[in-house]
Amino acid sequence: KRLNNRVRSRARFFDNISENGGLFTSAESARILGVSKVTVKKKKDENKLLALNLNGEFVYPAFQFSLDENSEKGVLKGMAEILPNLTRLSDVMQYGFFVQKRNLLDGLLPEGEEYTVVDMMKNGISDSELESIIRLSKNFGSQDPS
Repeated sequence: KRLNNRVRSRARFFDNISENGGLFTSAESARILGVSKVTVKKKKDENKLLALNLNGEFVYPAFQFSLDENSEKGVLKGMAEILPNLTRLSDVMQYGFFVQKRNLLDGLLPEGEEYTVVDMMKNGISDSELESIIRLSKNFGSQDPS
């Protein structure tokens, strides 16, 4: 039963990844950003890019890459400010922070409206929204309400 639950959970996780644009290898990420694979690894190590460790290889969720006005050097604005607050969590939990549906954010969104952090970032976040997301990221995965 436990194994079946794990298999179903893993399948749901990969379905969610597909729904959010899939994954890129280091080489694909480097090509998108116009940098070397070494630079991609450095950005991962400096918590400027989210990476998932799948079977010993790092892959990068596609949702964090953008070449429009809501990006900074090919990465969604806010990633570099948010990710350092999530380092105490597993890579899967970090991914979950960005794609989990929520309906509250310090009263900044219409009541009852569902959103994900990624959706907000893709639509362009204000400074006050980024501050609220950073505050949320500092408490994510803990029981501390402050």
